Amino acid sequence: VVDYSTFRRTYYNEDQHQIYQTGITWILRGVIHLILYRYINYYLMIAPGDVSNTVELVRYLISNFGLYLRISGQFHVIVGILHMFGFNLPETHHLFFLASGFTDLWRRINIYWKDFMLKVFYYPTFFRIRQWGANTSLIFATAFVFFLTWFFHAYQWFWLRGTFLLTVPDMLFWFILACLVVVNTLYEIRRGRKRTLRSMTVGDIAALALRTAGTFTVMAVLWSLWSSDSIRDWIALISVVEVTPENIAVLLLVFLMITVVFGLVIWISSLVNNKSDTNAKQPTSSRSTAVTAGAIVLLFLIGNPVIYSQIGGKAQELISDLTVNRLSDREAALLQRGYYEDLIGVNRFNSQLWEIYSKRPSDWPTIDETEAARQTGDNLIVELVPSTSI
Repeated sequence: VVDYSTFRRTYYNEDQHQIYQTGITWILRGVIHLILYRYINYYLMIAPGDVSNTVELVRYLISNFGLYLRISGQFHVIVGILHMFGFNLPETHHLFFLASGFTDLWRRINIYWKDFMLKVFYYPTFFRIRQWGANTSLIFATAFVFFLTWFFHAYQWFWLRGTFLLTVPDMLFWFILACLVVVNTLYEIRRGRKRTLRSMTVGDIAALALRTAGTFTVMAVLWSLWSSDSIRDWIALISVVEVTPENIAVLLLVFLMITVVFGLVIWISSLVNNKSDTNAKQPTSSRSTAVTAGAIVLLFLIGNPVIYSQIGGKAQELISDLTVNRLSDREAALLQRGYYEDLIGVNRFNSQLWEIYSKRPSDWPTIDETEAARQTGDNLIVELVPSTSI
């Protein structure tokens, strides 16, 4: 969803070469996101039914949320290509894994959708009912926006599949997220929020890292709910972890590690921002161009068979595998299972398996309805006909 006024207003509104350079940078960023998505999908993601202990549950939750990189990668590539045609559009995502709250996540993830909902639905609703009081109007308008967000996603599902997405996990996901955003917004109104990473103390970094880790953890759990086929399946997934001192200790240790990682990222970001302020008067376009060009050349060399074939070992196998668009082991198992059990739930969120099934004609026959199979008249019922091609 691209705002039409923004689409027109940003057409060659700056130096054309700078617009092109931004587009190339965003295409590169999108490609990196898609490579990371492939790695997560091929090597880290496991099926919910394979989760049997606390460590595997943590692995599933984090990698399942990480699959969103496919969406952000595609969006960056699309908008980057539009830059090559002169449309200097704003970014679609901004470091969404580093969101320090749920309203912050709403501002960072799928920014175009957020702007669309605010402009078309939130502000008209809020100002029409503002006599109800500021907080009441905010709560109602936010709830209305998230209800419409659920509805439009369900309609998009209908537009793609022909069936309306009406499941309890989907509705519960948007309801819980709406409640979290409302509570977070009211908290920010009362306490305020810092908008900068500059001049942060160690305490500020630690507090921000803790909030970021908490937001990431809650969203990973909610994302597992959203991608589950039913509440029963999600409860079965979560109930793998029994409430024991050992499991609690593992979960706390993982949360501490996530907090430390986010703290390091925030600290490095604050240093970079401080340095950029110091060098604000120096031209940086040539430096940015050089970094982007170097990254593109590096990716090209690493992904070239002539180069990575000289590496050998597991590194060569990894690079070779990441250059191929294939189904993961989890998706291949679903495909095989769907062949025998006529699965209809293979096209859940971010699954490349859906792309295969989406190309299947509506009148797709079963194997026994084709020339490749014949009735046997005995207990075998059906057998495949040798040397038959259809």
